[in-house]
Amino acid sequence: MRLIPAPNGNEAKRVGPDRARLVRAILTAVASLVLMVVVSVLIVVPAALYVLPISPTTGSATLCLPGIGPLQRFQNSLRGGQDEQANIHEGVHAGQCRRFGASLYAQRVATPEGRLALEAEALCAEAAVLSRRGADRQSLFDLTVETLAVQYFSDGSVARREIALAVDEACSQVIGARLPLASQGLAEAP
Repeated sequence: MRLIPAPNGNEAKRVGPDRARLVRAILTAVASLVLMVVVSVLIVVPAALYVLPISPTTGSATLCLPGIGPLQRFQNSLRGGQDEQANIHEGVHAGQCRRFGASLYAQRVATPEGRLALEAEALCAEAAVLSRRGADRQSLFDLTVETLAVQYFSDGSVARREIALAVDEACSQVIGARLPLASQGLAEAP
């Protein structure tokens, strides 16, 4: 430790271990506080997902959390086909969460266009299972468009034509060739 002369020329003051100890104590306190906040969020948010009741109108939900990944919740009242469809749908969302990461997933959910792409992919996965069981592809396409228009975008934030195009793109990958938009009265404009 060295002596540093005081600015007024009087006696020298010691600068050294006491100041370093103070800085170290402040940094430790800040790091501890940040760690407590992060751990609290990582424990409280998932716990809240499982403790708080899920809306009766929502059969299932997937949260995409940073550092944790997808957390899913299902209504106990889901039965038979509903349970299977919900598992397929939320399984797609869990895969999207892993593929995009929590930040990009949250950005997509926050915009109507992004949410449309996410939900179309999940609903088309449900349609693919029904298609393999013999359901009519055009009926599945119509049902998927209707579900998105009524249950997800009833506020009109996305036009039905945009919904049909998103479903056409997402479903063509899982249930076969592209479906004609003319059947929906949504033919391409010249």
